[in-house]
Amino acid sequence: MAIYKSGNPALSKKTFQGFQFNGDDIEVMTLQGTVNKTALLLLLCIVPAMVTWVCITSVDPDAWNMCIHVTDLQIENYQTH
Repeated sequence: MAIYKSGNPALSKKTFQGFQFNGDDIEVMTLQGTVNKTALLLLLCIVPAMVTWVCITSVDPDAWNMCIHVTDLQIENYQTH
C-alpha cells in the first residue's frame, strides 16, 4: 500500500507529482523554538482558564458582570456572522 493512499480526492497521486524534496532547504526546529512555542501555547491555555476560574469563584458582582458581558459579546458576534 502506498504511503500517500487516501480516500481524500485532494490527496491523489497527481497532488504529489512534481514535488521535489531538497534536504538543504529544511529549517530545523531548535530546542529554544520548541520551548518558546510550548510556553506560548501554555499561556494560551492557562490565561483563559484563570479568567474563567476568577469569574466562577468570585463573589464580586463586577467580576460576574464582566464575564456575562464578554459572553454576550461572543454570542452577538456569532449570531451576526
